[in-house]
Amino acid sequence: MKWLLVVLFWLSIANGFAQSSGYSHWSMTLEAGTVSFNGDIIDTQTSISDRLTHPSIGATVDYTIFPFLSMGLVYNHGYIQANNGTDSFVNNMNTFYPYLGLNLLNLLFEKNKSGFGLWTHIGFGIAGYQFADRVNPDRITQGGVEYYIKSEAPFHSYILPFGLTLDYNISNKLAIGVRVERFKYFRDNLEGINQFNYRGTSNDFTNSAMLQLRYKFCTKDSRNMRDCTWNDVF
Repeated sequence: MKWLLVVLFWLSIANGFAQSSGYSHWSMTLEAGTVSFNGDIIDTQTSISDRLTHPSIGATVDYTIFPFLSMGLVYNHGYIQANNGTDSFVNNMNTFYPYLGLNLLNLLFEKNKSGFGLWTHIGFGIAGYQFADRVNPDRITQGGVEYYIKSEAPFHSYILPFGLTLDYNISNKLAIGVRVERFKYFRDNLEGINQFNYRGTSNDFTNSAMLQLRYKFCTKDSRNMRDCTWNDVF
C-alpha cells in the first residue's frame, strides 16, 4: 500500500507540472515481454512457446530534457531460465536502474515530424535475484574444489543495461514502442552458485525484448517534450 501511495503522489506532481507550463517533460510506461539468458548454461529451448515461459513486466518514469535527451528510472520483474537438457535453473529477478537516453532521429533530423522516435540508452543499477528451481545437484566440483550451492539465498549484482527503443506516437498522450536491451552483470552466479563462477571465466548477460505503452503527461493546450523537434524548442 505504501508504494502505491508514493507512486500516486509523484504522478500527481507530474500532472500538475504538465498543466502549469507550455511543455510537459514527464511520461511513464508499462511494459511486458521476455528475457533470455546468455551465460555458461546454453539454453537449447528457444521456441516461441519456450520464450513465453520467460516473462518480464516493468514500468519506467521518464523526464525528457530536450527533444533528443532524456533520463529516467526503470523497474523490471521477470524470470530468467535456461535448460541445456542436462542442467537448468529458474531465476526470479528484480532490476532497478536510472538511465540516460538519446533520440537518434531527433538528434540527426531537426524537423523530424514522423511520429517515430529511436532512442538509445545506457544505465547503471542493481539486480536482486533468487532461485525458484534447480535441476543441478546440491554441490559441484570446480578446479578440484567442491562448492555447495546456496540457491535458497537471495543474491544481488550491479548491472550495466544498454539498448534501443523504437516508439510511435498514436496520440497526444499515448505512444507504443518496442525496447530491446542487453544487461551486463558484474557477477557470474546467475545459475545459482554464490560468489563463484559456474563453468566460465566471464560474467553473465541477459537480453530482453519488451512491448511498451507510454502515457505522456500533457494537457489539451500543452505538448510533451518527446513530441517536439529542435525547431520547436530552440
